[in-house]
Amino acid sequence: MINKTNNKYNLLLTNAKDLLETFYGETHRKYHTINHVNNCLKELDVITDLNLIDKYNSMLIGYAILFHDIIYNPKSDKNEEDSANVAYYILNQTAISKNDLRKIIEMIIATKHNKIYYDININYLLDIDLYILGYPEKEFLEYEEGIRYEYSFVDDDTYRRERIEFLQGMLDRKNIYITDYFRNKYEGNAVRNIIELINRLNQQNE
Repeated sequence: MINKTNNKYNLLLTNAKDLLETFYGETHRKYHTINHVNNCLKELDVITDLNLIDKYNSMLIGYAILFHDIIYNPKSDKNEEDSANVAYYILNQTAISKNDLRKIIEMIIATKHNKIYYDININYLLDIDLYILGYPEKEFLEYEEGIRYEYSFVDDDTYRRERIEFLQGMLDRKNIYITDYFRNKYEGNAVRNIIELINRLNQQNE
């Protein structure tokens, strides 16, 4: 269940709570679930409480988090666009302004992680989405198990090759995390986790 104790999302939850929990509860998911959404919201609450972002932009990021993986098909390359379409359909029926809706949709599309953005709020969202890379090893390995489950239709050799390519791409970035806060919080753990996982996957190839 979506774990939010304040009233920030009451409007949305009244209209779409069942829809969100139905989609995020799909049986082909093991990582991209309500638990991931809740963890993202917790990270958002922390940076909001630290006044790194204001409450208005925190609200927009919160809505983007709620919808950013509502459509998740591991065989598709347009999950973010499809999720944005669902968000638009739902939120367009609420009192959210057209300008705010446009910003939320842009944020959801940004979670493709394929472009550089100069909007600090989008960058906080992107870092929040990658929180798991910097979590302790146990949780990180559970994440990896979840991803493997979601890609169970892919044979082992292909999965290892493409997973290593993805992970190496993260290491090849100047920084995994864009913002100072998340870089200081998670970068060291994330680099260690990724290097150890690449080594583990390479050993499986031997």
